[in-house]
Amino acid sequence: MIRSYFRIALRNIVRYRTFSFLNILGLTIGIMSFMTILLFIQHELSYNRHINDVENKYRVVEIQTEPGVGEQHVAVTMGPLAPNLVSEYPEVVNALRIYRGYGLNVKYNDQTFIENHFAFADSSVFDMMDVKLIMGDENTVFQDLNSIILSRTVAKKYFGNASKAMDKMLTIMSESFIVRGIMEDYPETSTVYFNALLPFKILENRFDWVESWGSNSLDTYVQLAPGTKETAFESKLPGFIKKYLSKNWEHGLEMYLQPMEEIHLKSGHIKFQIYNHHQGDINQLHIFSVIALLILIVACINYINLATSMALKRTREVGVRKVLGANRKKLIMQFLGESYILSILSAILAIFGLSLLLPVISKILGIPLVMDMGNPLFTGGLIATIAVVGLLSGLYPALYISGFEPTVIFTGLRSSRDKSSSGYMRKILVVAQFSVSVVIIISTLVAMHQVRFFQTTDKGYNDEAVYAIPLHFDDDVLEDHIQLLKNELKGQPGIRSVSASSRYNGVSGTQSKMTVADTSEQQLMSRFGFVDENYFPQMEIPILQGRNFSSTHSGDRSEAVILNEIAMKKLGWDSPNGKYFIHPGNDSLKVKVIGVIRDYNYYSLRTPIEPAAYFFFPGRFRYIMAKLETTDLQGSVGQIKQKWNELFSGVPFEGFFVDERYRLTYADEINTMKIFGIFAVLCIFISCLGLFGLISFVVLHKYKEIAIRKVFGSNVTRIVRVISREFLILILISSIIGIPVAYFYMDQWLNNFAYKISLSWYYFAAGIAVALAIAFLTMVYKIITAANANPAESLRYE
Repeated sequence: MIRSYFRIALRNIVRYRTFSFLNILGLTIGIMSFMTILLFIQHELSYNRHINDVENKYRVVEIQTEPGVGEQHVAVTMGPLAPNLVSEYPEVVNALRIYRGYGLNVKYNDQTFIENHFAFADSSVFDMMDVKLIMGDENTVFQDLNSIILSRTVAKKYFGNASKAMDKMLTIMSESFIVRGIMEDYPETSTVYFNALLPFKILENRFDWVESWGSNSLDTYVQLAPGTKETAFESKLPGFIKKYLSKNWEHGLEMYLQPMEEIHLKSGHIKFQIYNHHQGDINQLHIFSVIALLILIVACINYINLATSMALKRTREVGVRKVLGANRKKLIMQFLGESYILSILSAILAIFGLSLLLPVISKILGIPLVMDMGNPLFTGGLIATIAVVGLLSGLYPALYISGFEPTVIFTGLRSSRDKSSSGYMRKILVVAQFSVSVVIIISTLVAMHQVRFFQTTDKGYNDEAVYAIPLHFDDDVLEDHIQLLKNELKGQPGIRSVSASSRYNGVSGTQSKMTVADTSEQQLMSRFGFVDENYFPQMEIPILQGRNFSSTHSGDRSEAVILNEIAMKKLGWDSPNGKYFIHPGNDSLKVKVIGVIRDYNYYSLRTPIEPAAYFFFPGRFRYIMAKLETTDLQGSVGQIKQKWNELFSGVPFEGFFVDERYRLTYADEINTMKIFGIFAVLCIFISCLGLFGLISFVVLHKYKEIAIRKVFGSNVTRIVRVISREFLILILISSIIGIPVAYFYMDQWLNNFAYKISLSWYYFAAGIAVALAIAFLTMVYKIITAANANPAESLRYE
């Protein structure tokens, strides 16, 4: 019997091939979209899942309340925290301190390498982060403070082969380190990512801040004993803070544990994350999931609409089978079988299409998506998708078509109720399809304009044609090399100006309290920036009050500070005259406020501008900035590279244009816009497939009406207007339904940004116009073809 159903289903698929093609195409696109998002979700949920016992491991997060910035959640903590948590609480069975090393200069023989993924870590890193050594002993590898562990890839890069790396000597920070271990390449799907490890004790021996309760510079991770509730442990932290930290954080400090499984997707509110490799966004995941599900539903609706529209063509088949003894249950099984066959064919085509498009999709998203049929999540999701799509698509048509009675079929007398019910259902489905399409079209337009707003809004500075050169030199030669490079670049053809700074955006990434030097002991939590006298003029950041730094003022290099406007506002100052702070590095010295600059967005438009204090400390400079003539940018860059190679032979050159790096800041929003756009096109396309099929069916049954209208003098334009009017009204209704839904979700999305566009009426008007235009163009071809036909032929056909 099943073989019979299968044979009949295949025969009907071939017989109604236009209907079958439209359905297979729609379902294929829907399933492929859903599978793509399934792969994306699979990738995003895989972060930190490789770590053994990860469900009991947490990152410690602080909630600070400081003047100038208010409440902020930060991922950095103090050095003594981890060992004291272990000694204080038996439920903390392990803890890890880890500190990231940026841009370390690594030398081997006469070669120099720049590494950005070094980490200083406690020996507990092997258990806490599940680091696997392929050479060396994790129990002894960190006993020697001059030992280092390399990943397999880094060892191969340095020595040609990982096996040759053991016991070789590297020079880092002007000191010698011996390779004592080789580890497997650490997974990219880890929030804590590194390709080399150094003993944390190096930092303890070198820097006093590591032992200070008032300095936050590193990540702390803890492992709780199995069965320990994180909330129960968190309730003990206020007592711990009172015991150890009350003197250092008088404005308020709280702590909580963030599960390691949640760090990747649920950390958008946390600042100073030195470790969150390729940070994700749970809201983006939800949005993409909903969109993919909606497209799948639209594809199912497409099938239902076409199937019920074709019902009249299959009534005679149903009547004959019922007369020959087929009951309704068998007919339902047959039509569901056809639906499942189409779903399976569509899934096969979707897998094939996705395998071809996956490299392109991965490039768009910036994520290496891999289709692994052996992965239970992907395979299970695919099987579930086929099962659900087959059922959703086929159930209503099966119930509807199998309900026809033979007497009604062969007499041709269908009740008006049957006709109206099927007509109403088709209209409801068309409205549902295009409501989804309108929501996605409007969302795409809003996302596009928000990204454009980010890219075109005045940031407060001009980074056009500014080329940044990172400096990865040891501290003992850094200042001399900076001055040497600046002198060599000044006056070169194509270079307008040269400056130095802690980072290309002027700030250093550090934040600390500044105390006003008076009896009130007024304090301000501020971002720190370190710039020379040329940085502000080069970036066209105006000095609003006072003056800029000057190399002719000897005190500027140690006893001067420039504030931004928001810092002045938070302090309640109208003028910098006569204002002093206690020196941030020496309590016995004062620094004078010599100027105020205009506020500028040193990070991004996602977050509000915070107080910033700028110092002229050459020892903190890490970038050379060159303003280039726009006539020959590449020639000027080549000139800079040549000069670099002459001065620092063997040291890798890493330069970039600041405006290009700034655009990368909004990669997530750009990806969201692209995904919205791709899904909008797919959703509209699937909806139009259904509309085209429906119009084809309607026109087929209106040939006689069209012919009679032409005989009585109606032109093609009038016929198009009469037939398309009903469907355009349905699209308009869809738009009215879709507008509030789109408004709600896009308003929620825009609330993630401190600076954003307003949801103006024209986004919604444009969405309606696009939906109506696409729907009209879909209908007009088929209607015009029928309207241009010879009336005599049409009447003969009828």
